[in-house]
Amino acid sequence: AAQSTKKNKSLKRSKLSHIAQDITADLSEQAPKRAVDFERLIVGSPNSSFLWLQFMAFYLGQSEVDQARDVAERALKTIFMSEVQEKMNIWVALLNLEHRFGSTEALEATLKRAAQYMNPKHIYLQMAKIYERADQPGDAERMHKVAVSKFSGSCKVWVLFGLFYLKSGKISESRDLLARALKALPKRKHIKAITQFGQMEFKSGEPERGRTVFEGVLGTYPKRVDLWSVYLDMEVKAVTSRGLHTSDASGKCWSNARTLFERVTSMKFSSKKMKFLFKKWLGFEKTHGTEATIEHVKDRALEYINSLGS
Repeated sequence: AAQSTKKNKSLKRSKLSHIAQDITADLSEQAPKRAVDFERLIVGSPNSSFLWLQFMAFYLGQSEVDQARDVAERALKTIFMSEVQEKMNIWVALLNLEHRFGSTEALEATLKRAAQYMNPKHIYLQMAKIYERADQPGDAERMHKVAVSKFSGSCKVWVLFGLFYLKSGKISESRDLLARALKALPKRKHIKAITQFGQMEFKSGEPERGRTVFEGVLGTYPKRVDLWSVYLDMEVKAVTSRGLHTSDASGKCWSNARTLFERVTSMKFSSKKMKFLFKKWLGFEKTHGTEATIEHVKDRALEYINSLGS
């Protein structure tokens, strides 16, 4: 009976495999191979940027840059105005096309048009990203400067500019940018900007600098458990992202994270927030700690509960 069951399962797997192969073959056969095939599909889905982009790629694959450009222009005229993301996808593709195959004048003209029809902040940031990927730091920096000058009240443009500087090895420029950002941004965005620059330092710069940033903002806002939570996450990721825990059997690599957990759970918060912090600490120890460290967290939590009754 067992052999019969195994045989049936084997036959079922074989049948499923054949079905998958047949479906794959059908999809391959159905994939457009001619311009007329794309035209037919677009009639049915005129707002699909995916189809329009495939059509552009079809022509670029044949080194027909002008035809690919024409397809992009048709797409921009055809896709409904309400389909903002679909239109954005086409504009980004057209910017990439002009950057790679067009003249400087054509690229600048396309950038200007895109900024008129779409959210200009997103367009400038996309253009900066295109330059970054093409290893053109000078042009990328120029585009980031345009973004921060035109949208100085946006936290995002400052953070992305700072990240660009960090990844380019311009550490001091990135840090100077935070001071400039705080002068330009409305006060309600200051905490967001500071914490994002702190996270940036942890991820792409120097963790010690990230700690300094977080210590500064938490010195002003010590009751912001959400900021403590981000700080804790950054301490953990500072280890895992660099793979330090894989070569440290002693567990010393976690000392900064554990010290921070000890510190924050010694502070006075509402019982709901304390529960959140102890749960977060316990989850950390279950993933990265030992039986002893897990028990330590449980003991600390019990101490806290007992203190409520006294």
